[in-house]
Amino acid sequence: MTEQPKGVSDKTRRDARLSDPDLWLRYFSLGGMSTPAEVESYLHDEFAPSDHDHDVLAQALNERFEELGLDHPVGYTGTEMKTHDPDVHLELLGSFDLRVNGDALAVPMNAQRLVAFLALHGGLLLRQHVAGSLWGDSSQLHASGSLRSALWRLGHLEGPLVEVANSHIRLSPFVKVDVDAAEALAHLMLDGSRDLTQADLDVRLLSAELLPDWTEDWVLIARESHRQLRLRALEALCGRLTAIGRHGEAVQAGMLAVSIEPLRESAQRALVAAHLAEENTAAAREQYESFRKLLREELGIEPSSDMRILIETTER
Repeated sequence: MTEQPKGVSDKTRRDARLSDPDLWLRYFSLGGMSTPAEVESYLHDEFAPSDHDHDVLAQALNERFEELGLDHPVGYTGTEMKTHDPDVHLELLGSFDLRVNGDALAVPMNAQRLVAFLALHGGLLLRQHVAGSLWGDSSQLHASGSLRSALWRLGHLEGPLVEVANSHIRLSPFVKVDVDAAEALAHLMLDGSRDLTQADLDVRLLSAELLPDWTEDWVLIARESHRQLRLRALEALCGRLTAIGRHGEAVQAGMLAVSIEPLRESAQRALVAAHLAEENTAAAREQYESFRKLLREELGIEPSSDMRILIETTER
């Protein structure tokens, strides 16, 4: 027989091997607002907790049971089993946006950071590593509490959006992340052995920066990696489209690459080549001269010999 869920009580606290102060600290870190004395009264059935307080205590106890490798014996109020996964889309390109079944969710900032971190790193991650990465300026105890608080707030959203297994944590597999789609598209563009479909030519996914307003180190690293992949993919796409005579689309891809990094000569060269293949010499020369001026002003250098040879062909 399946064990029936237990209630919040002093016995379940003892079964979880937690002292009263330890349980209250976990409860408080998850958003509980009652005093230690009030929590103690709930455990001894002296006062009935609100549904919210009951569920926060249940979450704190169940997390502890999970740490001990035990099943969750504490039930929640009004918990209903979901028969299917919701349609969840997470956008990190341009800004943070989380939608469930088409509806935007209001996600607290600490929970946004957790979701973004899990999405960008992928797979199972140690809870201790996640807590230390996101709240590294706090003590280990406070970092773990911040992680529990973020998980609790996400638990109130339709999902679950995050899966926790003993000492590990990951973003739920059913969450569709725009960064994953963009990088899959970029790799397709870089794969010269594969013919591109019309859907592969939609470069809108590659037009936005990853969380441009976020300044944490782990975001900056992920943003630069994504940016470099976008640039290589757009340059490759520009060259491939030029080679098969689809000059308008080639120019579009080249212009997007140049807009991302105006000082990148390989992108500028791909765009000039696309203009020349389209027999648009004026546009090619104008692009070259603009790039040459930018290089002089910003770096005090001239375009490479390869770039100069390319444009000199227009003078013959």
